[in-house]
Amino acid sequence: MVSRPAPASAALPPMTGEDGPPGFDAFGRAVLEDVRDAVFLTDAEGALRWANPAARTLTGSAEPRLHPIAETSGHVEVAGHKRPARIRALPGGWHAWTVPAEDVPQRHVG
Repeated sequence: MVSRPAPASAALPPMTGEDGPPGFDAFGRAVLEDVRDAVFLTDAEGALRWANPAARTLTGSAEPRLHPIAETSGHVEVAGHKRPARIRALPGGWHAWTVPAEDVPQRHVG
């Protein structure tokens, strides 16, 4: 699996309809929005397609680089800092990259 970033001009879009992996609906998005772990979703080609608020806190305005080490583990690199990630295969060739909450800076909610 090779990760390639989305084009620099493309922000991570909220996924709707055909833009998400099979079975990823509003309920799934809502659940992931509240997860403290940073979650990045890549499509079948390895392009980064979505990130939850914790992932956006982790990356700030920097483009993350996803480095697989094995089938189920890798690193998310942001501005030269690598953080361990778990990689989970999803339907349709998509992958979820999860960085544990203890490796994500605290975000302050409203």
